[in-house]
Amino acid sequence: MICIQIWAVIKTRNLIYDKLVNYMIRSKLDLVKNSLQNFYTELKSNSSPSDFEIKEAGEVLQKILLQNSFNAEEQRELALFMRINDMLPLFQRVFEKFETNVEAEFSRSLINNSTNVKKTLMNEYSTYSRYVISLKNEITLAKINSKDNVLFVGSGPFPITAILIHELTHAHVDCVEKNMTSASLSNKVIAFLGYRNSIRVINKDAMHINYARYTMIVFAILAKPLDKLLEIMWYQITPGTRIIYRSAKMIREAFYENTEQNISQTFNEYKKGKIGSKRTISSILLVKD
Repeated sequence: MICIQIWAVIKTRNLIYDKLVNYMIRSKLDLVKNSLQNFYTELKSNSSPSDFEIKEAGEVLQKILLQNSFNAEEQRELALFMRINDMLPLFQRVFEKFETNVEAEFSRSLINNSTNVKKTLMNEYSTYSRYVISLKNEITLAKINSKDNVLFVGSGPFPITAILIHELTHAHVDCVEKNMTSASLSNKVIAFLGYRNSIRVINKDAMHINYARYTMIVFAILAKPLDKLLEIMWYQITPGTRIIYRSAKMIREAFYENTEQNISQTFNEYKKGKIGSKRTISSILLVKD
């Protein structure tokens, strides 16, 4: 009888604990959803935000979604909430501007300093360590080597992907950037780092690039419209050409597009590999047969 009573007490306590945990989870998610809704409403009310406001908005969005640890189920719920309420397009536009401004600011600080501190500055770049790990994985996945002629589409004002691909493989890299200001800054960074003979920045719309001369093509996660770019590229490239594109998942879709679900199903048969977290950013390898 005593054992039964003890078991009943333990069971009751476990039920109470489970209910408390579920309540805390629901409270956390409701709080995050409320913060996202308020943030979205505020963004919509400002049709022409200043660079300072963009900076604040980018930091707030990261704080709302990244300061807490969410499991897969919670991430799916938050991503669905943002999708149903049509928040993602606005969040992505704001974060694209935020990230571009961060890169531009870093590029200016880099080229305005002496060459003896360039490595220190590179290591202080907020996403440098993450990029190194990511690029090493992409290089292994696609077997990029010094004989490759690489094209990086959507290089922005700080072409970190091109820089790391060259440093890690010694391959020649061409960058395509349609924004004149960003392309100009990229060229200055390349010159500052002494890579003019190894990395070239082309100020041009990627819709009008000759893709046929490249053996390896990497699309930045902000390269748009990816589906159209892939279609144009596909008819030009030769068999054996490798392509890597990047895609966001779950709550990271607040920052970048889930390009993998948006591109034509035609390319699925050419997928040869995929790396990265299911909850963050993935790199997908295509190889033309």
